[in-house]
Amino acid sequence: MARKEGLTSSVIKNGWKAASLVPWNPSKGLESSQLKKTALDALSLFTTPTHEVHIIEAHTALRKAKSLTFETDIVLHKVGRSIGKLQASIAIKDAEIKGLKSRLEELQGQNKRRKIVADPNAMFCGINDIKQALEEQKAAEAARAEKKPEEEAKKAAALMEQAKIDDHVIVFQI
Repeated sequence: MARKEGLTSSVIKNGWKAASLVPWNPSKGLESSQLKKTALDALSLFTTPTHEVHIIEAHTALRKAKSLTFETDIVLHKVGRSIGKLQASIAIKDAEIKGLKSRLEELQGQNKRRKIVADPNAMFCGINDIKQALEEQKAAEAARAEKKPEEEAKKAAALMEQAKIDDHVIVFQI
């Protein structure tokens, strides 16, 4: 009895209304957002790529949309490869700059003043300890003046400018 009452025309129509199939439209289910492929996001395609991965993502999105000609496909592939090479050269230059900065800091010295080491058995430092620390400081300044860190840094910078990029590029082959 309940089965017969459940299959009345009004119950079936109300079910169709709840599923938003009234008026009857067989293509409505096929036009669902779950079944449609998402359209290309125009904003994501026209942003400036900052890495090779972004070029590859845009390239695959355009390829899926089938809106690429053969020539455009090749150009995008080459652009992605050149961006990858430029990223590698930038990383190498950043490493060189970091190395030169650390070398410059090393040559300049960190602190001109020396801390006087106090004798733990004495309450205060003695005059002899202070004189010895001053002499050590003068000797260190004289040694630093002999090294001439400014000239060494200029020489290193000149050598880096004269060197070609190919001298610093590391090539990996698989």
